Amino acid sequence: MSVKIIYRPVNPNDKQGYLKIRIIENRKTKIKTLGIKINGCNWLDGKQRVSKAEPKADQINNKIEETLKDLAQFDNPTLAIQTTNKTILEFYDTIIENTTNSGTKSKYKDIKNRFKAYLETIGLNDMKLSQLNTDHVQSFYKFMRVNGCKTNTANYNLKSFKAMINKAISSDLVVYHKNPFALMKLKFEEKKHRALTIDEVQRIIQTEYKDTRAKRYNTLNITLEEIANTFLFQIFAQGMRVSDVQLLKWDNFRVMDNNIFLDYSQFKTKKKITLKLTPIALSMLDIRLKNYDTLFERTLNAIKDRLDELKQTLKEIEAKEMQLKVQKELDERMKHKDIEDYNQRTIERIHNEDQILLERLSVENRIEKTSEDLYTTYALVIAEIKKNGLENDFVFYFFDNDGIMSEYKDGLIMTDKQYKRLQGKRAYYNVLLKEIQKQTSIDTTISSHLARHTYTQLILDSEADLMAVSKALGHSHVSTTQTYISQFPNAKLLDINETLSKSFS
Repeated sequence: MSVKIIYRPVNPNDKQGYLKIRIIENRKTKIKTLGIKINGCNWLDGKQRVSKAEPKADQINNKIEETLKDLAQFDNPTLAIQTTNKTILEFYDTIIENTTNSGTKSKYKDIKNRFKAYLETIGLNDMKLSQLNTDHVQSFYKFMRVNGCKTNTANYNLKSFKAMINKAISSDLVVYHKNPFALMKLKFEEKKHRALTIDEVQRIIQTEYKDTRAKRYNTLNITLEEIANTFLFQIFAQGMRVSDVQLLKWDNFRVMDNNIFLDYSQFKTKKKITLKLTPIALSMLDIRLKNYDTLFERTLNAIKDRLDELKQTLKEIEAKEMQLKVQKELDERMKHKDIEDYNQRTIERIHNEDQILLERLSVENRIEKTSEDLYTTYALVIAEIKKNGLENDFVFYFFDNDGIMSEYKDGLIMTDKQYKRLQGKRAYYNVLLKEIQKQTSIDTTISSHLARHTYTQLILDSEADLMAVSKALGHSHVSTTQTYISQFPNAKLLDINETLSKSFS
């Protein structure tokens, strides 16, 4: 007889899988899962342990050692693993313990606690996996609806609960002769995603905010203008999620050939994102950047004033062009009365058109050069921040540079305390966004997630190709298209973002 811990991937091509106990006796094999999911490359088969590269390696190795010691006490280990009846809450605890994503872990804990509360209503502290049946599933769903869950929330919670039970099934912990979820046919309510219009976004940009908060509620001395700028940065940085804005550091900025790029890994999906920041997105950093360079604000204002003057000159040129157009139409109607006068007027008008065209080209070239100077100003100060060793400073106000969140870096597992801090700051941010909504007289409820919907809607409104893509993919909501946007070729996406930026100039 042999007893061994083995690793088995969930599917043949998966990089992750579960650790299981394999017992071979009298040429018969029995396998039972430990409920521990690991990265396959971290399993040391010869040592029967996981390597230090595996998150929580010490806890996992201790669990393996304890399991082998427990089985060694039985005369018949096969019988021991066959009679192990794990409960639902115990299984939840095992999965939660081995989950590294803080958001996923929080969701598991929430649904576990809901199921625990349901069990208490029927006089139970826990329930064996094998005892779960269709009645319990239906009763649990009804319990969630009665206790405040809206239809879609209860549906998502039950789907997650079902996924957890499926993990137990795939881990060989339980076999159901009748699917406990067979009678549940979930119907999701149609959810209308709201987005801000271009005029409403313009209103957020142009409003002068009055801060009515008491000092004790604003210990960091953050103005409502900064709150508005953070929300606007979310929009113009390709609908960035609030968690990514919260964790953004100057180290995520990259200056190359006078272009400013943002490189970061999404906190939620771990997907790497690279985007070129447009002038409108960079302008949302003005208040933050002036804290690093005493000359930045003066230089920036001088360039912006020059740019405004040139744009005003361009408007005057456009007015002259319109006047000449009207004159041309009038001359065309009157040329039959005096052909010589018409010819003379035509010569003068063409001369004026040429002069105005030269003026326009000159002003447009100066606008382009001044815009480049503006962009260079941002590039220089950001490069200087990194040169001075301040790249690990948080860009926005959410966290202190020397606080508990400063210890978090891409790829690390966020602690429960850090995740609670992330959620708490997000909640406070959303409260302040309601004040932004109030002062801008916008009817749509402004929340941090609205930035993603707004970015998507704005480019859908201005870019026909993307609308065609949305329809071709069969998306019910434009927000779904957001997941596809990052798959566009870089040049295409850059064109879209540049067009969006210019519409707010």
